[in-house]
Amino acid sequence: MAKYTKRIGSDRAFLTVNELVAAGYGSRVTIYRHIKAGKLPAIKMGDAVLIPRDEFEHALDARRVDKAVTQ
Repeated sequence: MAKYTKRIGSDRAFLTVNELVAAGYGSRVTIYRHIKAGKLPAIKMGDAVLIPRDEFEHALDARRVDKAVTQ
């Protein structure tokens, strides 16, 4: 399940924007831009913006380019 988010080191169901930034998945601005554009689902809980781990993994899978398509 945690193919891309292993390096975050937690198996929680939700990730914070700061965790994604610290793991190198982009800047805060980029992540918030993806959330605003609907490319990355998120929920707001108090002051925290939480991204479901499964949805983040799915979003990264969707961005992968199959080698057969590029040849």
